[in-house]
Amino acid sequence: MEDLTVPAEAVGLRLDRWLAERTGRSRAEIQRLIREGKALVNGSQAKPGYPLRVGDRVQIELPPPGPLAPQPELLPLRIIFEDEEIIVVDKPAGMVTHPGAGHLSGTLVNALLYHCHLAETDDPRRPGLVQRLDRETSGVLVAAKSEEAHRKLVEQFKRGSVRKRYLALVQGIIEEDEGLIELPLGRDARRREEVRVSAGGKRASTEFVVLQRFKAEQKTLVEARPRTGRMHQIRVHFRHIGHPVVGDRKYGRRQDDAPRMMLHAWEIELAHPRTGERVKFSAPPPAEFSPWLAGGGAEDSLAPQDRRGRSLGR
Repeated sequence: MEDLTVPAEAVGLRLDRWLAERTGRSRAEIQRLIREGKALVNGSQAKPGYPLRVGDRVQIELPPPGPLAPQPELLPLRIIFEDEEIIVVDKPAGMVTHPGAGHLSGTLVNALLYHCHLAETDDPRRPGLVQRLDRETSGVLVAAKSEEAHRKLVEQFKRGSVRKRYLALVQGIIEEDEGLIELPLGRDARRREEVRVSAGGKRASTEFVVLQRFKAEQKTLVEARPRTGRMHQIRVHFRHIGHPVVGDRKYGRRQDDAPRMMLHAWEIELAHPRTGERVKFSAPPPAEFSPWLAGGGAEDSLAPQDRRGRSLGR
């Protein structure tokens, strides 16, 4: 526990700003510590914006330094849209979203930091991020450039007002034209990096529409619309109903020799954090999807649909 006394030159400064400067920690981390009651002013909990007074006694409990913040790297970046508040990119399959164990560089976050400033977050490895895509999932991803934009986007994801559409090629023939998979998901007790359907897990809901069936190849092209945003949700839901995503090495079939996981974040719709206007961004399906989109009528089906299907997994 650090014990600090506010000097005259700091009078009027915000508590979070002053502590960030004194400790060398990010302002976002300091705000989190204040909210958790790990920073006190004169023995009492205060708000991050508390205006300091001379002689105030500030105590703060700092955790051990976390992982180093990611560094900017000049990497290819496909920008779909950018303004002062947000940046929207098309992430390629094979690129990790943010630094983590085994991937300290070469990530999408490294590329974004070279291009622009990203909002600070509680996790220094994930500046600006309000969502993530699995390494082998391609497609549209939104990041926040300002702290206010980050806060408003996080609120939208929590409320469930963000609409997402994915394109997926799955194993087998799905007989239903449309459906709703509602199965709770939780971490696997033995393999913490994996997710399983679990009665004690969190609510998870995925709506889907069949776009095209390929009976000779025993595959189905679907549009998936996750209503919730659980880790590996689409992959685990489709695996559980017997139709794993083609190329999924973790949840799919071992004999699957696809060059990549055939899951693409196709479109995202949300309220712009500054204007409040509903905006929609999309990333065209990459070349790997071309054989499944051409000639079979699937291309004509690649349009928003609002049908509701029967529930699966209840």
